[in-house]
Amino acid sequence: MMENYNAPLLRFAEFSGDWEHHKIGDVVSEIFRPIEMKDNSNYQCVTVRRRNGGVTSRGFFKGSDILVKSQFAIKTGDYLISKRQIVHGANGIVPEELNNAIVSK
Repeated sequence: MMENYNAPLLRFAEFSGDWEHHKIGDVVSEIFRPIEMKDNSNYQCVTVRRRNGGVTSRGFFKGSDILVKSQFAIKTGDYLISKRQIVHGANGIVPEELNNAIVSK
């Protein structure tokens, strides 16, 4: 018997419609906010944790101590995916306390 993918077994209580299929590019878009790193400025760096652990702070570092100089500002509500670790579920939404932190590409 073929499964009916339009009638999922698990669903949100308020959801009663059929599943819809969308390409990820139809739902989200890439945004890059490059920053100009200054050696004497402090920056809060983030990482994207595996197993859906979300976006977390790595701490504050001086620009001169950050080896990868190609960094990007992130904003509250951004959805980050680790290109290297996505197979392990490394993704998450930027929480308010990490607004304006930075991440490498």
